[in-house]
Amino acid sequence: MAAAKANQPLPDGTVIMMEDYRNGALYRYIVMEKRQAWESVSGAGAWLFREFAPDRTPNMSEDGSRCASCHQPQAATDYVFTARQMRAHQ
Repeated sequence: MAAAKANQPLPDGTVIMMEDYRNGALYRYIVMEKRQAWESVSGAGAWLFREFAPDRTPNMSEDGSRCASCHQPQAATDYVFTARQMRAHQ
C-alpha cells in the first residue's frame, strides 16, 4: 500500500486477489501476482493472472492472457485498475 500511496509501481511479489460474485454467490477468484522475472512473458508488465473456482482449484482452461490483454491499457498505473482506490485507502 505504501508504494500505491506514493504513486510508485507496486513491488515485486505483490499479489492482488478479487472475489467475483454473481447472483449473490461466489463465482470465482481472480489473482494477479507481480514478479520481475515475468516481465518478458506476461503482456501486462511483470504481472501474471490466474483464475480459481470457488473451491480454490485452478481453472486450467484460463491461462491469464485474457486478463493481461484487459490490463494492458492500465500501464500508467502499473497495470492495476484499482490504483486510485489504493492511493486513497486510509
